[in-house]
Amino acid sequence: MKYLLTNVTGITFDEKNPFLNKAQILIEDGRIVQIGSELNITGVDEYDMGGTVLLPGQVNAHMHFYSTLGRGLSFPGAPSRNFVEVLENFWWKLDRELTREELYYSVIFPLIEGIKGGTTTIFDHHVSGGYIGGSLEEISSILKSVGVKGTLCFEITNRNGEEVFKEELDENIDFFNKHREDRTVRGMLGLHANMTLSDEDLQEIADTIDEDMPLHCHLAEDKSDQDYVREFGYKSVTHRLEKFGLLRKNSLMIHGVWTDKSEWELLKEHGCFLVHNPSSNLNNAVGILDLIGAMEAGVITGFGTDGMHNLPLKEYQLGYYLSHIKRSLPSVGWMEAFSALVNNSYMASSIFGRDIGVIRPGADADLAFFDYEPPTMINADNAVGHLLFGMINSRVRHTVSMGKFLMKDFDLQLDLDIKEVIARSTEIAGKLWSRLK
Repeated sequence: MKYLLTNVTGITFDEKNPFLNKAQILIEDGRIVQIGSELNITGVDEYDMGGTVLLPGQVNAHMHFYSTLGRGLSFPGAPSRNFVEVLENFWWKLDRELTREELYYSVIFPLIEGIKGGTTTIFDHHVSGGYIGGSLEEISSILKSVGVKGTLCFEITNRNGEEVFKEELDENIDFFNKHREDRTVRGMLGLHANMTLSDEDLQEIADTIDEDMPLHCHLAEDKSDQDYVREFGYKSVTHRLEKFGLLRKNSLMIHGVWTDKSEWELLKEHGCFLVHNPSSNLNNAVGILDLIGAMEAGVITGFGTDGMHNLPLKEYQLGYYLSHIKRSLPSVGWMEAFSALVNNSYMASSIFGRDIGVIRPGADADLAFFDYEPPTMINADNAVGHLLFGMINSRVRHTVSMGKFLMKDFDLQLDLDIKEVIARSTEIAGKLWSRLK
């Protein structure tokens, strides 16, 4: 498919050409072919994008699809007093019960939410105790059916016994090997966290997986993760992973709230990424990542949503504000937060080996057009301000993924009966909740 977008204004995430003003973009076979002011292309469909402001299709660097059917759920009993109790009293109860029947609805809703908000690439960290083998392939088929890219992994933990541990490990390895060259979905090794894995577990993982298999792992989300490894004499969770050779290039290390400079240096040395999840961190009262400190240490740091939603721009805005609180200074974090948002695209590009989440020739045609009317002039010098305080509060009018319109003029271009999906999801969730309670 080949077509031309005209009258395009917006932010590109490309350092060499950061802002477009009434430009034209030629798209063919899912990629951006040309960008210019007068391309003189004839014989193709044209779409006038005037009245919108462009941003690359957004990358969500950490997601939990499985959390979807927990929305609105509550359990009887005393409120959780700390992060470990949040896991024990809610999330571990939910994830143990999830079966294949619930999986589709756990995935399709955040995908729709993301498309409405301009999200076109998602790094998911999955767990479903009632459906392990084949679950990642099932999620992959759902992503491909709607036209969204991503990486998938299954959470490995020892909290459910040795047999389940091995099944989780096998699911990760099988999916990774089958999708090494897949243009849409790739595999990673999903670890829950240091605090639910023994040294023997980590050694078995290190002995079993290929050297080029990157991790997707919760890292020092809460102080309890660090306390666990220090009881066994380790300096930190990051040093422990390094001992077992599990700090790999393109690995996603999630949260890092309780990491320090020595750990950031290790992440940088091994080419690992750090993913900040501000909403979740505040919700669980675990603390605030020192985003500025991590980035000053040279760690490529981005934003994830941790299953709270599928709109990474929300995390960007909150991460910017929290940098003021962390440093007790209102004049910091401006470029660090924006750079972290751009880093999401860098991560996707590095993992897939091609340009993703950036607007330049050769890149995947992943685009989000915001229904935003700037009250002041918008240009390369002030576009970040318009994004942070204006565009982010506007609706996305069109979402394009790999050249395909997933939403056009606010209308989803998906082969789905949304009302039927909602009705069925509500029914499925009700059955799940009755089992849990």
